Amino acid sequence: MYQPALFLLKKLRLCAATGINPQNLCAQGIETLCAFIITHK
Repeated sequence: MYQPALFLLKKLRLCAATGINPQNLCAQGIETLCAFIITHK
Protein backbone atom coordinates (compact mmCIF):
# COMPACT_ATOMS: atom_id res chain seq x y z
CA MET A 1 0.00 0.00 0.00
CA TYR A 2 1.11 3.56 -0.65
CA GLN A 3 2.41 5.71 2.20
CA PRO A 4 0.06 8.67 1.49
CA ALA A 5 -2.92 6.32 1.63
CA LEU A 6 -1.77 4.87 4.96
CA PHE A 7 -1.22 8.39 6.29
CA LEU A 8 -4.74 9.42 5.24
CA LEU A 9 -6.25 6.29 6.78
CA LYS A 10 -4.52 7.04 10.09
CA LYS A 11 -5.78 10.63 10.02
CA LEU A 12 -9.32 9.47 9.20
CA ARG A 13 -9.27 6.93 12.03
CA LEU A 14 -8.06 9.60 14.45
CA CYS A 15 -10.71 11.99 13.13
CA ALA A 16 -13.47 9.41 13.60
CA ALA A 17 -12.19 8.37 17.03
CA THR A 18 -11.98 11.89 18.43
CA GLY A 19 -15.10 13.24 16.74
CA ILE A 20 -13.16 16.40 16.01
CA ASN A 21 -14.00 17.53 12.49
CA PRO A 22 -12.62 21.03 11.81
CA GLN A 23 -13.82 22.39 8.45
CA ASN A 24 -15.13 18.97 7.45
CA LEU A 25 -11.63 17.46 7.20
CA CYS A 26 -12.94 13.90 7.56
CA ALA A 27 -15.09 14.18 4.43
CA GLN A 28 -12.25 15.88 2.52
CA GLY A 29 -9.89 13.12 3.63
CA ILE A 30 -12.26 10.40 2.43
CA GLU A 31 -12.65 12.12 -0.96
CA THR A 32 -8.88 12.52 -1.24
CA LEU A 33 -8.31 8.87 -0.36
CA CYS A 34 -10.88 7.69 -2.92
CA ALA A 35 -9.34 9.88 -5.62
CA PHE A 36 -5.87 8.63 -4.71
CA ILE A 37 -6.92 4.98 -4.97
CA ILE A 38 -8.66 5.56 -8.31
CA THR A 39 -5.69 7.39 -9.84
CA HIS A 40 -3.08 4.91 -8.54
CA LYS A 41 -4.67 1.62 -9.58
